[in-house]
Amino acid sequence: MIITSKDVQVILNREFGDYSPYGRKADMLFKSRTEMCNFEFKADGTSPTDMMTQNRKNIRLNRCILENLRKIGVLSPRILFADIKGIALVFFLLLLLCCSKELIISLVLW
Repeated sequence: MIITSKDVQVILNREFGDYSPYGRKADMLFKSRTEMCNFEFKADGTSPTDMMTQNRKNIRLNRCILENLRKIGVLSPRILFADIKGIALVFFLLLLLCCSKELIISLVLW
């Protein structure tokens, strides 16, 4: 369970229109002293529609982590996260510009 997702639930509700008072489940959460990033996994035969839903969930989870990093004093937080389908791996870079509320999501090709 991603704890930081509870802290920004109001923002996410405004942006995406869903609400959960319990936080969100994560497939693979990387932590140190705080949550760092989340990877999500789906089976190889997962439909494109389900993968898009999974991707949106993963963006929301990592946005929560990003907001928490900013809250604890990281000036220009960046998160590298991934969606995995079978053996296919897609990385994304999520960053919040310093002194701005503009969120940028980039596809990272390796």
